[in-house]
Amino acid sequence: PCPVSYNPEQLPPENSSFLEGAFVCRFRCLLDNSSGFLPLNIQGRLKFLHGQSRQPSDSERGSPPQLALFAIATPLLPPAILEIRTKNMIFRTKHKLDLTPMACDAKGKIVLGYTEAELRVRGSGYQFIHAAD
Repeated sequence: PCPVSYNPEQLPPENSSFLEGAFVCRFRCLLDNSSGFLPLNIQGRLKFLHGQSRQPSDSERGSPPQLALFAIATPLLPPAILEIRTKNMIFRTKHKLDLTPMACDAKGKIVLGYTEAELRVRGSGYQFIHAAD
């Protein structure tokens, strides 16, 4: 994937309201056999990633810091009784943009049956998506 380039002089200051936003996105719901779509309200802001630990290459030196989206997703619809019962199966993971797993909480390790190190070694997270989805 090619990184998006931008001119930092064309972006507003980091505390600007331009970098905050909200939108609704439909996600495929695989928690039960209904296989419907769940509308989520995504609310967050773009923040500059300063001081990354990786050393920049010669071509990247002097380039502006990258932007990242920090957001919270909340369902628009109240949960059904079945979803409340399956709440003990909900876990959190952190991924790179190519969907490679980076971190997984304790519940995710139990549900998935992998440690964080094993998830990272397996490569892209796209291999965990079923072909019929």
